[in-house]
Amino acid sequence: MRTFKIIANDVEMGAYQANSSMEAVAAYVQDAGYKSIEDAADVCKQTVEEFLGDLTVSEEESEDGYVPEVITPENYQAAKALVENTKKEESKMEKKIEVPVFESNCNTGADFYADPDTFENKNNENAEPTSRCLSGTNDFWAAEEWTEPVVAPDGRGATKYYLFAPEDVTDDDGMPLEADCYPWDGYHVSRIVID
Repeated sequence: MRTFKIIANDVEMGAYQANSSMEAVAAYVQDAGYKSIEDAADVCKQTVEEFLGDLTVSEEESEDGYVPEVITPENYQAAKALVENTKKEESKMEKKIEVPVFESNCNTGADFYADPDTFENKNNENAEPTSRCLSGTNDFWAAEEWTEPVVAPDGRGATKYYLFAPEDVTDDDGMPLEADCYPWDGYHVSRIVID
């Protein structure tokens, strides 16, 4: 995987890992919330050629800099197809999110698996960080673990456990984010324990 830096209108937009410069542009427009390069160009009231002309994409070659790579309008179709395929895969993944559910904290194996979104925080109680030491566990990669009181579909009380990686809890400059800005979604739920 190669790393590409993208600059739009003389503003650095970030670095993206991809196999080609067009895949990096596709990742950039998707990250910016657009469905495709055409969609991004349309919102900017530009043709695809004009939109691509405003971008500078350069590949990281070594520690001392980047080597420019030219983007041509002819190869934006490859990026368009990549973004569409990625959206389809994400859509499939969204339907398949299931996390282990334990009937007790003492259980070593999951009693069943369930969609974390079916366990709702009906009382608007705040999530709180845990004091569990994550190093030396299977969750060593996570920066923080949080719990949220929820209600199971059958009405029983439960606790949702969230794990957040370092990039989930800091901004692009490495500064800590407020907890409200964390990605509170099913992808970050590690398990649910029934009370």
